[in-house]
Amino acid sequence: MLSSVWLLVTDPLLGAAAVCVFPVLIAVNIGYQRRVDRFDNTAQDELGKLSSAVHESFDGVAVVKSFGAEHRETERLATIAGRLREARLGAVRLRSIAASNS
Repeated sequence: MLSSVWLLVTDPLLGAAAVCVFPVLIAVNIGYQRRVDRFDNTAQDELGKLSSAVHESFDGVAVVKSFGAEHRETERLATIAGRLREARLGAVRLRSIAASNS
């Protein structure tokens, strides 16, 4: 706060630019973080679902094989893994766009 006042006193044009730029940068950063967090939260949820499904699948391998449900379990795990992959790729795309614009 004090440095903003001194900037305005010393050089009004530079001070005005600094006082305007910092809030804009903060708002852009918050917006970016919210967009990335959406993908990160989805990825974390899907990772938990995948981990749970894999543990269930390993625990029930004998039952799955005896009922012939390998194909169904494979599809179920592939679907969860696909959603996890898409969530992670969404976050990586946003980060790469932000990095290339820097």
